[in-house]
Parts: sequence; C-alpha cells; structure tokens
Amino acid sequence: MRRNRALAGNVHRCAAWIERSETARFRIARGAVAGKAGIVSGRISVSAWITIGCYGAAVIVSVCLAYRSGSAQIATAARLIGLGWLCSLQCWILFDGDMLALSYLAIDVVLAAAFYQLSKGRWFPAPLFFLHTATALFNFYILLIDQGLYWMIAILNRSFELALAYVILCAAYRIRRTA
Repeated sequence: MRRNRALAGNVHRCAAWIERSETARFRIARGAVAGKAGIVSGRISVSAWITIGCYGAAVIVSVCLAYRSGSAQIATAARLIGLGWLCSLQCWILFDGDMLALSYLAIDVVLAAAFYQLSKGRWFPAPLFFLHTATALFNFYILLIDQGLYWMIAILNRSFELALAYVILCAAYRIRRTA
C-alpha cells in the first residue's frame, strides 16, 4: 500500500514537471494522473491512430502465434519486435528531426545486437539480424544526409512489416509442421 502511494506521488510529480516544462513537445491534459492516459495534442491524427491500432493488432497476433508455435526463439523474436515497436512509437511521439532518427538508430542497433546473439548457431534469427543491421545503417545515413521524414518513416515501416511478416510466417510454418 505504501509502495503504491509512493508510485502515485512520483507519477504526480512527473506530470507536474512535464506540465511546467517549456521544452516539452507535448502537454498532458489536466487531470491525467496515474491510471489515466495523457493526451497528446496536435501530433497524432485519426488516421495515425488507425495505423497504430493495426500495427498493434499485428504485433499481438505475432506474439500469440509465436507462443503457440512452441519455439522459444520465435517467441523471443516476437517479443523483441513488439518491444522495439513500442519504443519506436514512444520516440515518434516524443521526438522530431535528428533526435528521432538517432532514437530509431539506437533501437535498431539494440535489436540487431539481440538478434545477433540469438542467431549464434541458428538460422531463424539471421534474417532479422541482417534486416535490423540494414535499417540501422539506413538511420545512420538519414542522420548524415538529412533526408525527409516521409522517406525515413516509409522505409522503417516497411522494414517493420517485413520483420513482422517473417516472424508470423515462421510461427505459422512451425505450427503447421508440428500439428
């Protein structure tokens, strides 16, 4: 009980700091405290929320199929891709410009390193390692050349869809093969 009150107090202090901050890119609506989601105003359109919902459903399907397949590596890959998607969604909400590309670079480097560790002696995670290495190099290129945000988001979304499709198809194949 005491721990919950301390956590709620920390959430209240963080919300108050964000509301006072003049450098924040978003504002939390009044009354948004522990348990209630903050409202990001002016940044996310309805079509973006629909896209986020579709990607979220696809991530949930991939995680469910991965667990159903019974493979620890496929389940780990699905969890890593889901966590990477959640982190990149938060970065998309919070950052703009070079900081956004830098945050995507960091996420892809971490995912590439994780898939490299998974791919030692196994074939399944190797394409995911090469895909995330390529997207990390692309993000580095974006930082150097400063291409438009549209192309960066378009290419990163397609690479995410490719990784998600790969995990879903591998899980479906394994389910079909073991059934």
